[in-house]
Amino acid sequence: MPTVHLIGPGHVGREFLALMPASALRLIAVSDRSGTLLSRDGLDPLAVAAHKLDGRPLSQLGGPLAGSVEAAIAQVRADVVVDATDSVKAGTAAAIARGRAALAAGLRLVLSGKNALAAVAPEWLLGHPRGRVGVNAVLGGAGAQMLREL
Repeated sequence: MPTVHLIGPGHVGREFLALMPASALRLIAVSDRSGTLLSRDGLDPLAVAAHKLDGRPLSQLGGPLAGSVEAAIAQVRADVVVDATDSVKAGTAAAIARGRAALAAGLRLVLSGKNALAAVAPEWLLGHPRGRVGVNAVLGGAGAQMLREL
């Protein structure tokens, strides 16, 4: 079962968490501003979503990993990193750094924001990580066709 590290359990991230129980994915890490919650045995996505809906930090659920999100990505090493952060609020440079950390670790990356992708599309879509960046949904369903044309 592929493992997932969700970054950004805000509105979009909570929608993703709500879909997880019906999927063949196992959530092993979630990162917010307070740190990264990790359980190799798996986290309950609905419990995490409910916790975040109440506006509470992940640090209240147990000892989060300390350090940057980029360091957590490398330490967690889930099969897939889902970046559901608001790249406008968090900043394009930060979104690029998170994406590069995931791709440098050999992981798959799924994006919900367009800013980072727009800034580094040739690097991520045509370079070494080609085929490991999920862009179909972020481009309104046109990502798969775009990748075929590239």
